[in-house]
Parts: sequence; structure tokens; C-alpha cells
Amino acid sequence: MKTKKELLSLKSVVVDFDGFKAVNKFNLNVQNGELRCLIGPNGAGKTTVMDIICGKTKSISGEVIFDKEPITNLEEHIIARKGIGRKFQIPSVFKELTVKDNLYVALNSDLGFFKNIFKFFNKNDKEKIHEIAEFVGLKDDLEKTAQFLSHGQTQWLEIALVVLKEPKLILMDEPTAGMTNYETSQTAELFNKLKKTQTLIVVEHDMGFVKEISDIISVMHQGKLLSEGKASEIEKDEKVKEAYLGHKGITNA
Repeated sequence: MKTKKELLSLKSVVVDFDGFKAVNKFNLNVQNGELRCLIGPNGAGKTTVMDIICGKTKSISGEVIFDKEPITNLEEHIIARKGIGRKFQIPSVFKELTVKDNLYVALNSDLGFFKNIFKFFNKNDKEKIHEIAEFVGLKDDLEKTAQFLSHGQTQWLEIALVVLKEPKLILMDEPTAGMTNYETSQTAELFNKLKKTQTLIVVEHDMGFVKEISDIISVMHQGKLLSEGKASEIEKDEKVKEAYLGHKGITNA
């Protein structure tokens, strides 16, 4: 059972790119077990916020607290070890390997070369690999080379690669970009399963998808937090309508 405590906090974070404040005194508080969607127009600062959290981008002021520990401007590999995993918009799987081998590599990426050889596909590995493959909808594709997967399947494989590392927090960049309607629907089902055990922050432009999966939505505009709340609250917010959604509501944005 997930306990509802604060897992991540960004306090007055500022990122300056040659005089342009891409993120400007931005605040964010995410509870353990929450699926938070981060939305807003292009250039609002969403991806920069994700970059700050994982250490890819450094802030000039403000503070990032993760699991009660300051992680502000630490290097990416250090933050990753503390339990933050990230899936980027463009999948980075090993195209020449099978789905099964991709999952094996992710499962054992922290092992040294020789340990990796001697550990190759033990019983516990096989069980975990089959469990995660079934979870993301790839149980019938374990022997398929990754380059022959559809775009949606490739995205699901990368989600599996991140989940296998058992992070405390998963960052997802536009997971439905380029997907068919069917793949987007399947991905929504996957995320609704994921949030039963994981804490996630999702940057996404598909507002129908956001409405279907989100617990809380944070809306960014010009580097700042414009609004925050449940989908039903956000789509009624006049500031959000003016800056991003228009007057058709979330589903048709």
C-alpha cells in the first residue's frame, strides 16, 4: 500500500538560459503514489522542469527535495541512483536485441561484466522479465527483435526498461507522441495500472489521455505555475483556457 507523503518538492526554482528565464520561481509538490501530469503550451518550461529533476539541467536558484533529501543540481547518475527514472520522448532501446534481451540488460545493468556473464538468465530474471512483458503488453513479443516493434510497442518496451529498475519516481516525456488511437488507449490502461504502485510525473499534450490518467494536473505558462488541480477543475479555469486550452475543454484541446 502506497503511503501519501511528499516525495518531491521544487521550491522557487529558476533556470536562466542567457537571460531568458525558462523556469521562473517554479513550485511543485508531488505526493508518493501520485500521477501528476504537467501540461502547457510549447515553450512553457515543462521539459526543463523534468531536466531539473533528473539533473540534466542546472538551476541558478531554488531548491529540489526528493524523498526528504536535497538533490539540487546533483549530477544525473547520482540522482538516478537515489531513485528517479526517466523515459524520454524518443525511445532509446537496443534495436538489434530482442525484447527479452533488452529487458535482461535493464534488469542487470548495474552488474559488472563478469557477474553479468555468470548471472545470465537465472530463474528469478526469467520470472521478472515475463511479468513485466505481460504487464506492458509484450508477452507475445519477447523473441522479437526490437527494430520490428511498432512505435507504440517500442514505447511500452522503454517503459518496461524504466520500471524494471524500480525507481521511486518515474518521469515520462510525451509517452503517447506518434501513437495510433489504439496504442494511446492501451497506454492509458497501462498508466492506470502503473499508478497503483508507482509515482509518476507525465508531460503530455494529448489532453484526452491526460484526463484519463491524471490524479492532479499542473499547468505551466511562461516558466511559471499557472494553475493546479483535478482535470474537472483545470478545464473550468479561465486562466488556463486563455493560455492553453481554449474554450473546448480538456478532451478536445
